Amino acid sequence: MNALIGRPNVSAAPSLTEKQTCVLQIIAYASRIFEVSHSQLVGRDRSTPAFHARAAAIHVARKVTGLSFPALGELFGDRDHTTIMYAESQIEVLKLRSPRFQRRLGRLLDISEAVAGNAGILSLADDTTEQVFSDLAVAFAKARRMDSNRAADLIAALVVAIPSKDV
Repeated sequence: MNALIGRPNVSAAPSLTEKQTCVLQIIAYASRIFEVSHSQLVGRDRSTPAFHARAAAIHVARKVTGLSFPALGELFGDRDHTTIMYAESQIEVLKLRSPRFQRRLGRLLDISEAVAGNAGILSLADDTTEQVFSDLAVAFAKARRMDSNRAADLIAALVVAIPSKDV
């Protein structure tokens, strides 16, 4: 019916809401990792800490979700797509200038990819979920040779992503 009246077949397209939810999680993680408030990250704050957090979140969101620059612009405070492109273009410069930025970006990317890539695991029965996540976190930490703080952040991110029993 939609095709007959010129509307796109929405059911055939990938769910934008899942990707939007993923971007919102990335924004929340970036806010914590870069120690800025949510309103600084998505608002009009042009301070260096806010820009660094925003640029990192945009880079990771684009890499993890593949959303377009205009779609990301809407999710990052209704920004123009060229602003999103500029933030993305500054990532390599920021990584070269600041080892701290590079470490934080790596942490954000690790957590976001783990949560997005393992979304199917979240639906396991409650009695096996804890063991699966424990095993996953240990394996991920060993594979990435990450320190215990990064592994703890990963575990925390995975636990946050587990739906409660009431859902």
